[in-house]
Amino acid sequence: MSLLEDFVAEINRSVYYAEFSFTKNNFSPLPGQTKEFADHVIWIDELLMLFQIKERTLPHADDAAAAKWFRSEVIRTGTRQVRDTLRFLQEYPSITIENQRGHRFDVAQASVKRCVKIVLYFGGADLPEMCRSVRHHQSQTAGFIHVMGSPDYFQVSRTLLTPVEIVEYLEFRERVINRHVGSGLLPSEDALLGQYLCGDLGAQPSEQFSQYLVKLRQEPTAFDLSGFLGALGDHLIDGEGYTGGTASYYPILAEFAKLTRLDLAALKERFLKVGRAADADHCTLPYRIVSSNSSCGFIIVPITSRTFQHRLSLLKKLTLASKYECRVTRHVGVAVSRQGGGHLVEWVYAEGPWTFDERVEAVLRDCYPFRPLRAEGRYRYDFE
Repeated sequence: MSLLEDFVAEINRSVYYAEFSFTKNNFSPLPGQTKEFADHVIWIDELLMLFQIKERTLPHADDAAAAKWFRSEVIRTGTRQVRDTLRFLQEYPSITIENQRGHRFDVAQASVKRCVKIVLYFGGADLPEMCRSVRHHQSQTAGFIHVMGSPDYFQVSRTLLTPVEIVEYLEFRERVINRHVGSGLLPSEDALLGQYLCGDLGAQPSEQFSQYLVKLRQEPTAFDLSGFLGALGDHLIDGEGYTGGTASYYPILAEFAKLTRLDLAALKERFLKVGRAADADHCTLPYRIVSSNSSCGFIIVPITSRTFQHRLSLLKKLTLASKYECRVTRHVGVAVSRQGGGHLVEWVYAEGPWTFDERVEAVLRDCYPFRPLRAEGRYRYDFE
């Protein structure tokens, strides 16, 4: 792997989780035959992100040599490799690749509904502006392919920080470029990112939007759940529609990867409240949210010393009851108990279509066990 590939792998591991970031992508469709699916892959349920990475570290002899490298390696070879990757998905019944957690999955089985294609490059400080101004490539077979310099991608990643927001931005970027290609109206990447942040998505692109990137108030600790998710795979219990297995925590982790920073912040606030209740051995009602982005429900249940022995049964029942009341097809349940000097966090995942159930209706009517759901109404981003 090149230095740029290593850097992209580290960034994507942090943003998209190691479980959904794939770096070992050689596969053998036939004995003795090896092909590369892509330089880097992000795969989260129905989302597939394909990266081709091009790097030149030696200085160019002149502008003509730099432009020749860009046309050959980035535009011609990079986009061809993207087309090859998409063709592999059509041609081969099995394509097994390995993520950064060391787990192997068959990406040919993916039900892809959103596919983002990126040729990411580092061409050196002497790359001519005429090359840097190229923002995309339109392929007759692969469609729109993002072309991005590595500094722009790193800026997008460290600004948006969550998978769903990065994908939303790239889809917005595609719409703007398609609308204004050839018009000379496309501003810098910072200005496009600022326009996305402020939410004025239908406005004419302008360099003035870059001010929103400068004024963005970032508080990543407010929505960082890594402390709660670190041992997720070690504390799972069987739930409705839950299959178990080596990588059985993936469905739950995928739901967290689909959350915006507002949803993540709301969940962290509730985690902390439940943790304090568990510390005080205080019996209180569970806390819940339903994601505005993915329509998945989440319930966090505080466990006291009185309920500890039956906590797993209680968690299952409350998760299924909340799933039913919210009328969602997917629901994550979490139980938080005091254990030693810290917390025991246990998880369950329920999945399945909603159907009317008279018994659950009666329980919710006669002994309602929840707080009212609270809508998160504020805008996603804050500015100075």
